[in-house]
Amino acid sequence: DRFVVLYAGNVGLTQGLEILVRVAETFAGVDQIQFLVVGDGAGKAGLERDVSQSGLTNIRLLPFQPVHRVNEMYAAADVCVAPLRRGFSYDTVPSKIYTAMAAARAVVACAEDDSETAVLLREAAAGKWTIPESSADLSKAICELHANPDVAADLGAAGRIWIEDHYSLTAVVSAYDRMVRHVASH
Repeated sequence: DRFVVLYAGNVGLTQGLEILVRVAETFAGVDQIQFLVVGDGAGKAGLERDVSQSGLTNIRLLPFQPVHRVNEMYAAADVCVAPLRRGFSYDTVPSKIYTAMAAARAVVACAEDDSETAVLLREAAAGKWTIPESSADLSKAICELHANPDVAADLGAAGRIWIEDHYSLTAVVSAYDRMVRHVASH
């Protein structure tokens, strides 16, 4: 019965997950919004400390979950976040974005506008991207999706279609077949 903002994956140092504590603070009086961080990693102890010291009740941390629980996690989410520190979105597109898109969930990524992450979300019409390390921008994006659940659902649906078109078994086998035929013909 809540709007769940999910981060699932590596709780590392490049993600800058402390931003989620600052964002959760902005929603402290909004009972309908719950932040959920699922995973483990080098940044987990610091994040646990930050959450504990904040006294917030709208952010929960859960340990890494077995693979058979992944579908349940994403089914419980309304929006998935992929925060990255400034500069890191040029080096990687977090795999959690593809998982969220496959689960038909809107994505909000902290990524530079010209990064591969932002280009993917723009091309797929699957989510929003915000200025890295800006809790105000991330809060605004989450607020907009919370206020417009139809927009969040549309972004999720578009992401799912994009994944099916580009990464389904049929799409991958067809691309591989075209490549093999092309190479064999030369």
